[in-house]
Amino acid sequence: PSLLYLSIEVLYVVLVITKIGLEIRVRPAYGLVRDAITHVPLDLAVVRLMTAADSRLIMTRVTNAQGKFFALPPPGKYTVTITKPGYAPFTKHDVDIKQAQDAAIQITADLLPVIPQMGLQKARQALV
Repeated sequence: PSLLYLSIEVLYVVLVITKIGLEIRVRPAYGLVRDAITHVPLDLAVVRLMTAADSRLIMTRVTNAQGKFFALPPPGKYTVTITKPGYAPFTKHDVDIKQAQDAAIQITADLLPVIPQMGLQKARQALV
């Protein structure tokens, strides 16, 4: 019987570790900012969280080298704006945070690269 109990206990530990791993993969506790075309994570993008009702700034975060940011605001409705030089701004309205234990902003934002007008004009002249 001791070998049976040991195998059941090992199976239980494996199942618990699997459950924890799946929860972490399914629900990351961070937001992600990346390039919309290449899906490369973007560092140093500025993430601003404002109240939906009066556009009052609640917090500002900057993405790390992996394009991740962590924001834990109080419950409420928010507008998230993400900016980075060389990219079009990203805005998501009515982000609803309901509970304190589930309050991390968990969005993936894909920023579109913007071609500067001077660069576009030079490219057109080169073709002519």
